[in-house]
Amino acid sequence: MSRFSRLQSRFLGAAVAWCVRRTGGHCEVVDDLRVCRTGRVKLYARGGTQWGDVFVTGDRPVGAGLLAHERFHRDEQWRRFGLAFAAMYAWAQVRDVWIGDLPLNRYELAAEEASDYGGGYPRFDR
Repeated sequence: MSRFSRLQSRFLGAAVAWCVRRTGGHCEVVDDLRVCRTGRVKLYARGGTQWGDVFVTGDRPVGAGLLAHERFHRDEQWRRFGLAFAAMYAWAQVRDVWIGDLPLNRYELAAEEASDYGGGYPRFDR
């Protein structure tokens, strides 16, 4: 994990948090994770999206399992790979899900396993 990757993750998170606040949303720190709830612009997919150091979601409750899942994305993926992680994630989605036959990509699977399936994806046999 390089210092530069961590800085990229923090910068992206700060930029996304700024966008959320500018569009009527709000941010708070929940169990060591900055959680932003969007306003007029939806900046997340499914139940939420980790953007660098910030988790963006709607008004749904955020439980301990989901927080553990998103902290894994932040600590082990965004802070490790920096902005390159966005392209890595997109390619994994194409390769593992759209072309392959997995129900989720390798990065989501890693976060699910690390959080005891806290992200809400269904369990499956590989």
